[in-house]
Amino acid sequence: MKLTSREIANISILTALSAVLMLIGVEYSFVYLPYLKFDVAEIPVYMISIMFGISPTIISVIIITLIVAIRNPLGALFKFLALFINGLTIAILIKIFKSMLEKSQSFKKSLTYLWIIGGISIIIRSVALTIANYYLIAVFWGPLDQISSLYGYTVGLLLLLTFVFNIIQGFINVAGAILVTAKLPPEWVPDWLRR
Repeated sequence: MKLTSREIANISILTALSAVLMLIGVEYSFVYLPYLKFDVAEIPVYMISIMFGISPTIISVIIITLIVAIRNPLGALFKFLALFINGLTIAILIKIFKSMLEKSQSFKKSLTYLWIIGGISIIIRSVALTIANYYLIAVFWGPLDQISSLYGYTVGLLLLLTFVFNIIQGFINVAGAILVTAKLPPEWVPDWLRR
């Protein structure tokens, strides 16, 4: 996919916006597991996934991860996994269903397909990050049963809460990306999403 100068500029701006939002740390702790934080910094990355595809998403995620790693290397690893899994899933599903999206010839129908793609990506993200947390918490913080007992939970409940957090965090950011992208001027969005 050959990108125009305008598309490269848009990707750069969205990547920078996401990195700045992560660095300034506008985030809110998940009540049940305070080390998990809600934020809206993923919205620009998912906009890149929707509008520009796989390669720009990968490049954006890598750049953002490197910038965030300066402040918080461990947090950058978990954010990388979230952005990579969710963003790449959106971009891949759009590529797979692109012909169907282009044939829909209806903004509402395309938007409906995009919401379905977003929902699937959130579920994949949540499952993958719950599994990743199962292994990475043990590697970086210690045995999972000891960590979960610090919060008064069983391992199963800790993982369930991690899954719930990722569903909510994924929804906040994917929904935000879809809503913002749908409101952009027609010349900025992919042909299949034009009004």
